[in-house]
Amino acid sequence: MSERGVFAVDRGIWDHAIFRDQPFTDREAWMWLVGEASFKARTRNVAGKVVPLERGQLAASVRFMAEKWKWSKSSVDRFLARLKTATMIGTDSGTGML
Repeated sequence: MSERGVFAVDRGIWDHAIFRDQPFTDREAWMWLVGEASFKARTRNVAGKVVPLERGQLAASVRFMAEKWKWSKSSVDRFLARLKTATMIGTDSGTGML
């Protein structure tokens, strides 16, 4: 995104008691996606199905993200489309998940 450097954010930020439970901003949704992405190859059990993930991939349904972010499903769809157009993400819906 930029050459300004990076900083670490604890993945537990989403569950910290100090922060109110409210809808995510676009920036928070992006940070959530980055935080949910696998940092190494692994498998994840999603609805009883084992899904192999490579570094940088995540397995989450649009409905799951909508619930987490407190957005409508159509808002999540539009946001993901914007990220894809900006080449910030790639998607694969062959398994019914991103």
